[in-house]
Amino acid sequence: MLKPSGVDKIIIAEETIYKAEAYSLMDQFIAAKDSVTRLLPLHIQTEREKLVAVDHFASGLDMGRTTSGLVMLSQIARADSDKVRADKYLRAAEDNYRRGKELLGERDYFVHSRNFDDHGNSTAITIGEPQKSAAGEDNMSRVNARSYSFRPAGDLYRATGNESYKRDFERYLNAWIRDFHDPVNGGFFIHSNVMDASDHKEIGSFKDPGGVGSRYDGQHGVKGNDGTIYALSSVLLAANEILGTVETQELVNEQLDIILGKLHRLNGMLWENYTNDWRPISLDWQNQPMDVPGTLHSRTSHVALGGHTAMVPQQIIEAARQLLKQRRIDEAKYSAYIDESVGLFQQFATDSGAVDWHTGAVHNGILVEESRVEHRWLQQWGDAGWQQAEFIQTLLRFREENRLRDISGPHDNTGEELLELSEKYYTTTYPLSVSYLFEGFGNPDPYHRPQLAYYHHGVASSLNARIL
Repeated sequence: MLKPSGVDKIIIAEETIYKAEAYSLMDQFIAAKDSVTRLLPLHIQTEREKLVAVDHFASGLDMGRTTSGLVMLSQIARADSDKVRADKYLRAAEDNYRRGKELLGERDYFVHSRNFDDHGNSTAITIGEPQKSAAGEDNMSRVNARSYSFRPAGDLYRATGNESYKRDFERYLNAWIRDFHDPVNGGFFIHSNVMDASDHKEIGSFKDPGGVGSRYDGQHGVKGNDGTIYALSSVLLAANEILGTVETQELVNEQLDIILGKLHRLNGMLWENYTNDWRPISLDWQNQPMDVPGTLHSRTSHVALGGHTAMVPQQIIEAARQLLKQRRIDEAKYSAYIDESVGLFQQFATDSGAVDWHTGAVHNGILVEESRVEHRWLQQWGDAGWQQAEFIQTLLRFREENRLRDISGPHDNTGEELLELSEKYYTTTYPLSVSYLFEGFGNPDPYHRPQLAYYHHGVASSLNARIL
């Protein structure tokens, strides 16, 4: 019998909290199912202490992520021998996916969004991401929004063994690879024309590092973290686990090579976007003014997201585990990947200004070209609960690898103390609201809260087995 460490006790305790919160939230979402679309709602609010759908707006992204969240919670409940709850969530997941496929599926993809009137008639449809197509067109779908929309087919196959889900998953996956993957320079484009797989043009203004105007016109497409980090987290890791083909192994391995060999890093942060041949650029909102007192000319900086950089070691570890299990890499290469993930996280945690070692917070927008660490956080952008969740999940992966103590902070503290602080920061800063309201696009709660509970459940189960 092993005695649990302080950080292990925290992980086990938080698993109970996150699981209860995710169960409560999803129970409310199931009860608030839209009577018209028969989907779990996207736009939702609290009325008379209950969640209700406020309209009949639906999106492929949200249908997919909510369904995947249900499957994760079903797996947790089943592992806890709570068969009634497990069956309830799995049944709701199957219903949500089936209905989403009916309302939002178009050929081999899911549409960005669709709106319905009170009689169930479609009143508006957006095929691709708004304002990313030429005037009069709507055809440019986004790489991660589209992959999340069909991910539940794979999740449901793993949960049920139903071959029809596997056939769906393979069909949507093959179309996604066809439309977004670049066989010449590697990686995945951020946008792709659903009518023409060769078209990846980006509409917007571009700047090169330093904030100077770029000669790149976007006609050959743009790549970046959405098509690399999210390609892994949204679908590629799941696809490689389910299918385990030479193609899926090569694509997973390719993303690792891109992360470690092509993505640009500055002051501990990953640059967000790149040209088709992997030259760093900024697109529109990704270039923001820096606060430089005493100067007559304003300067700008590329802005990167703390949550994206925090996710990278997590994806490296998970991908390396798969490739080792599939004998695509050997133990020495696996160890090298883990070492590199620790090194990247250490640089991020030390140099970026995105990690607050006093509170355990990870910050959102970081001005990566700002030389003064204390001025890098773009505070007006605020922070995000989903980024804090991803940050914690990365730290949990390091705990599984027994590498938390190899991460050092500014005051002789380690990754163990950082995980403890991060857990406390999440529970106090991002609690479930009594008066719940979501009016936007891409609600993170039905996906990221179950995912956070799912990660904790896996680690806590392993710890409990060793303790007992």
